[in-house]
Amino acid sequence: MPKILLPLLTVLLALANSATAATFDHDHRDFTRILASHVKNKKVDYNSLKVKPAPLNAYLDSLAAVPKRDFNGWSKDRQPAFLINLYNAGTLKLVVDHHIPKKDQAAVTGGRLKVSYTKYDWKLNRR
Repeated sequence: MPKILLPLLTVLLALANSATAATFDHDHRDFTRILASHVKNKKVDYNSLKVKPAPLNAYLDSLAAVPKRDFNGWSKDRQPAFLINLYNAGTLKLVVDHHIPKKDQAAVTGGRLKVSYTKYDWKLNRR
């Protein structure tokens, strides 16, 4: 299962590269709207995400468009918020795109994940 995570996130995060720190939505309003639309009773409705993937794809594109130099200029509070939202949105996309059975979905979030972010490598460690 985790073998498909890295290539998927690599492709997702390499899609765009034109946003600037000044225009990036640090409140992640688009992701908040996605979650509000597709999470009911603390459960993600993956079928509705599959039917309407455009907002999630656009949100991931907006994350992929942030240059590393902009990211490096953000506060120490904004950097982890960005990476956590990237990880969470990428995991939603992974489950939707690859029809990961419910029993295996928890495995997606375990272990160590290396995300290729545009042409840079970010490491998200879970210990």
